[in-house]
Amino acid sequence: MNATAVLIDASSRTLGEIRPVPPAGPAKDYSDVYLPILGVTGACILLAVGLVLWGWHRRRRSQSHVAAPQLMPESLYELEPRAASEGMYVATVFGRDRLDRVAAHRLGVRSHARLEVHSAGEHPGVAILRPRVENLFIPAEDVTDAGAGSGMVGKFVEPDGLLLVSWRLGEDEVTTGFRPRDPVDRARVLESLRALRTTRETTAVEGGSGRAPETAGQEHTR
Repeated sequence: MNATAVLIDASSRTLGEIRPVPPAGPAKDYSDVYLPILGVTGACILLAVGLVLWGWHRRRRSQSHVAAPQLMPESLYELEPRAASEGMYVATVFGRDRLDRVAAHRLGVRSHARLEVHSAGEHPGVAILRPRVENLFIPAEDVTDAGAGSGMVGKFVEPDGLLLVSWRLGEDEVTTGFRPRDPVDRARVLESLRALRTTRETTAVEGGSGRAPETAGQEHTR
């Protein structure tokens, strides 16, 4: 560009002249590309949901032989438990296989819950209160073991973050997982769970000898 052209360009800018801008072309229409992608994605999501529901229904039908848990004794609603914790009911699995979920009787439905350990009264055992789902009661005589673990189907947490209760459900041995909301509750509730069988046997012996069980004072009417 020569000197004359530079001067003319500078003069044009000084005078505020605006150079013409070429018109914008029409916006490109990508609907023919996006719509098929959205359609395929939606179909895949519906298929996945359908397969999950079908598998869950099939699992429930295959577990029709599983016995139903005992109903929650009405008297427990009026008693103060030996130990309790707010948290999450994770699931119930067969035996000690942490991935073999029990779907029958809605035992596989995860929900917020309150776990209570009752060591005295007419119905010692473990009560799990679940809103919008049937409450679960595990009699003390059916409890076979209690411990802690890092996870099971539906929930995996830090080491010993879950309370695990093994018990007899009809002819099956199952394990129920509970996640305390407050970590401080774990040791206290676990100690009470492990003491259930000892308390049950002691109560039976003392009841036969006519003496009042020493643990009776640990629970009182709410």
